Amino acid sequence: FLPSRSNKQTYSKTDIILNQICRKSDGFKSKKSKILTSKNINDFLEHAPDDKYLFMKVALIIGISGACRKQELRNIKPSDIQDTGKNLIINIRDSKTKRQRSFVVSEYFYPN
Repeated sequence: FLPSRSNKQTYSKTDIILNQICRKSDGFKSKKSKILTSKNINDFLEHAPDDKYLFMKVALIIGISGACRKQELRNIKPSDIQDTGKNLIINIRDSKTKRQRSFVVSEYFYPN
């Protein structure tokens, strides 16, 4: 990408670094992220045994319902969860954006 040195140009460090990055990335194929489909999620929630996967199921339901980041899930305290009898209202206090927010885990995931 850099022109030949025969024309006596000087190259900045940025030009040299960009040139090396381009050379090293030749033939690089990015990996496609694996995603969970709604069928995968429903199969897991319905068929995985609760005695082994209950914690993962709860984290998955709360994480999806509230579009939570890992740190937000870690910071949820029992006092942040309000049970209305029909659903759960979860309050996220310490978010990345420093804005408090709430969301509802509906009766679909919280049957009576």
